Amino acid sequence: MFLFFGVFTTILLVSFWKKDYVKEKIHNLKRLYQSSCSIALKKNKNPILITIETLYDILCLNIYQYLNRSVIKINKNTCEVRYIIDGKLYIYKVKIKRGPNFIVNITTIKNGKINYVTNEIIKYFGPMHDWHYMEYSPLDFGYDELTFELNNGKIKSFTTNEKIII
Repeated sequence: MFLFFGVFTTILLVSFWKKDYVKEKIHNLKRLYQSSCSIALKKNKNPILITIETLYDILCLNIYQYLNRSVIKINKNTCEVRYIIDGKLYIYKVKIKRGPNFIVNITTIKNGKINYVTNEIIKYFGPMHDWHYMEYSPLDFGYDELTFELNNGKIKSFTTNEKIII
């Protein structure tokens, strides 16, 4: 808990002249911590540890994108993604959908045990929450069944070749 509030203090001391910026960052960290708490209850882990892991993942990703220049932010809601396939440069403009992700958890059952695979599958979901206009089934991810827990309380399950439509 001390480390979590230490981050707040650091942000306040470094950027005290940018009050709106600091308020936004503090709000984002609070939301991250709250979502980490709900995940921690389900996974039986420490919410601070989950928050630190998430912040570390975000930091690594930002450094990778900065060095690679693969993602360029055009404005608040639009990014340009650049990638190369077979020596050809492709550019894809992505409109970012703001707000919480409506998928809370993705689980699968393996050997009678529930496995959380949210971090593995959510990458394919895309910023517009449309699976990048692709159709996927649990078999595409190497699973026989996937269960999606949504933030409205609904639970949807999909089996082997069933298309995932949320």
